Amino acid sequence: MDKTVFKERLRTLMKEQGYDAKSLAKASGVSRNSIYDYLKEAHEPSTSNLEKLGDCLGVHAMYLVGASDKKN
Repeated sequence: MDKTVFKERLRTLMKEQGYDAKSLAKASGVSRNSIYDYLKEAHEPSTSNLEKLGDCLGVHAMYLVGASDKKN
């Protein structure tokens, strides 16, 4: 997984949908600290967290990690 692609796609989707880390954490069930770590490229998300974020943001998890350019 390319952490930079993930970070940029996550950040872009958050901005487009009006989320900050706190509101995305609440909506997705992924901890706020994990989201901050992803945005700093400090950690890679688990499969479970990828799915939660994708579901919340309306995109496929493979899009988030850069394995696909197709959002849905």
